[in-house]
Amino acid sequence: RSTGCSDSGSTGSTGFPSAGPSWVPELEISEGKVHLTIFTSGTGDRHRCASYVGPRLLRLLFADGARLSFTIPSCLPSLPSSLPLVGHFRLILASGEVLHRSFTEPWGAEFHVATLRALLRSRQEATDAMEPMEAVAQSALRRSHLAYKSIGRLVATSG
Repeated sequence: RSTGCSDSGSTGSTGFPSAGPSWVPELEISEGKVHLTIFTSGTGDRHRCASYVGPRLLRLLFADGARLSFTIPSCLPSLPSSLPLVGHFRLILASGEVLHRSFTEPWGAEFHVATLRALLRSRQEATDAMEPMEAVAQSALRRSHLAYKSIGRLVATSG
């Protein structure tokens, strides 16, 4: 398995970390009848650098009780809204049946993978919509900062 990223911890044949690392909830998103939780590794190689987070576990819970989970390497962003869904995932159906599938061939799990893709796409659209607003806010902040500086100069020269 080659991801081009550093990936601490050993993984089993399913691509899931072997027993050992603890998973700490980092982000939770509920949308409609699904709930996505992103966990970060609580026992990663944090000595690498201050910004190192470690691999992440994504778990998507469905209203019917099914649960889809997979890991992403440490080099990917916290909310992988543009995440290329490659590799393998595990799906535990409401009946308790466990399926191990790949994102390229999700036989029997097409609905669950489509739901995950739709959730990530809607998060990307929400992020894209926020970027222009953030740019406007940053511009307004710079203008107000310059205005306060010029007022300060006026007060200093008149006093």
